Amino acid sequence: MQLPTNKSIKAICEEVASLLNTTDKELKYLSRVLITSIEMLIQPGSFTSDDLTHLLNLTKKTIGLKQERFMHPEEELLKIIWYLPHQLWEDEAAKEGFTKFSRTDNSEAAKIANSIIEFVLAIYQTKIPRASFAGQRRAYVVQTLESLSHYFLVPEFIETCAISLKNKSKIEFIATTESLNDYWRNNLEKPEQTMIALIEKRIDKTKQYGELISGLRALIGGNAIGELTAMDITDEWKEKNNYW
Repeated sequence: MQLPTNKSIKAICEEVASLLNTTDKELKYLSRVLITSIEMLIQPGSFTSDDLTHLLNLTKKTIGLKQERFMHPEEELLKIIWYLPHQLWEDEAAKEGFTKFSRTDNSEAAKIANSIIEFVLAIYQTKIPRASFAGQRRAYVVQTLESLSHYFLVPEFIETCAISLKNKSKIEFIATTESLNDYWRNNLEKPEQTMIALIEKRIDKTKQYGELISGLRALIGGNAIGELTAMDITDEWKEKNNYW
């Protein structure tokens, strides 16, 4: 099936919204194709805050919908929002002398950034009983805030990470520490001791090798420890957890 790139983002979002509750397999596949086409239409200079409004409204309608094999519209849309800042501003940021955009002026960039931040912080608080996707949803929020921090000052990123590091979700912890690693390396910012303590506490208690490695990478990225220390901690963890 050919991607419908001749349609507007508004039209595609409205069509996807009309298909969200369908049980027809072909229409479900069409919905996935349409969501993929949205990403292709996001281009610097032409994507507007109005386009974003349609995208966010559609995403809001998908939150909490039942996940099916190979078809999870909420996740597909959250991925688009996560990468959207890079699609819009990566080329601009690569120019010599780039300084981060303002969030307080009336530019389209500021409108887009502030709308995304408001939206993801709202869905971070979403509570759906027995929802297995909750940790992954919060992970996408953290990752989206980190991607925006490449182009704007986003204090909400660190504030949200401080909460996520206390949550039990393995997916959320790994996404948060990976995002912190990138953030600390890119901004050359010294980590707060409270953040270091939260990561160290999780590393000390975890039985998951993936959590250990992701946490150590963040500590290295924040210059809290060196690579040799990380190797010693890894060896001690393996011995303690009989992981060889």
